[in-house]
Amino acid sequence: MKQIAISFLLLLMLTGPVNAVSYRDISEVGSSAEMIGIGNIQGYSKTAAVLFENPVGLKNVGNSVSLFYTTFFGEESRYMATAISFVPYSQLTLGAGLMTEEVVNNDVTAIANDASIISVGSFDVKNSQFTVGGSYQMNNQTVLGASLIHYLSQLHTISGSGQDVMLGFQSHYSFVDIQGFGKNIFGSKIRYSNGGQETLKTSWGVSLKTDPFSSMMNAEFFWQGKILLTDLDSTVFLKSVGLRVYPLKTPIFQVGVGYRDIYNGNGIKGSFSVGVSTKLSTLSLEYAYNTTDVYQQESQHYFSVAIRY
Repeated sequence: MKQIAISFLLLLMLTGPVNAVSYRDISEVGSSAEMIGIGNIQGYSKTAAVLFENPVGLKNVGNSVSLFYTTFFGEESRYMATAISFVPYSQLTLGAGLMTEEVVNNDVTAIANDASIISVGSFDVKNSQFTVGGSYQMNNQTVLGASLIHYLSQLHTISGSGQDVMLGFQSHYSFVDIQGFGKNIFGSKIRYSNGGQETLKTSWGVSLKTDPFSSMMNAEFFWQGKILLTDLDSTVFLKSVGLRVYPLKTPIFQVGVGYRDIYNGNGIKGSFSVGVSTKLSTLSLEYAYNTTDVYQQESQHYFSVAIRY
């Protein structure tokens, strides 16, 4: 089924311009194991990977380098995200990162004389996002963030590119941190070398972190609500909840659990996740597992590494 679907998509692209081609927001997979472990709550990762989630979160990271890598469907699909952040002066944090997803050795099929489907070749699919951004602390309560995202897409011999912007804010009230974000706010287009184009889908969201029982337990609670524009020009509401616990009462070791809604064009499905991370001096090691990945396929394992410098 996968071979037929990909071959049909390739046929559409090679026969002329189309309105929708191959691109999707690969950042929906997640930017780090830490993020996935608490239900893909955006903006609260503690490494430079937060650049992909909400640039306003860079203020809470400082100087950091992160690497996130995972595979899907065996070795057929590879996903990687790497980012770096630095602080030129106290109120400003800047970051840059690259996120890529590559599906290799997809079959090009044909119908034989006996009506059977045969393989006549193969091709690769690659989607990438190169992001630069920053956060600026306005005062003790408010932080603003912005990033420019350059999208690249390659399907066999067809290439495409486009740019858009993500904006974010963070406000702190007593024991609650609130973040908001808008991604692809201009609804720009990816334009393809075969004359086709498609519109980048806009999403808006609000997330919060709170620790109302910090005196009794070392834990943080997270919630997120996100409105996503779909390919059908309708909107869906996706929610996420998460919990991060420090059982040793220090940042050296943390455990996270979470739930998120996933939408991939065929409806919404729930996914549960769990994650652990440990900090050794300036090195952080993170692991997460969820019951359903963003493709609504089988469960997946995720690993990421981060270094503060």
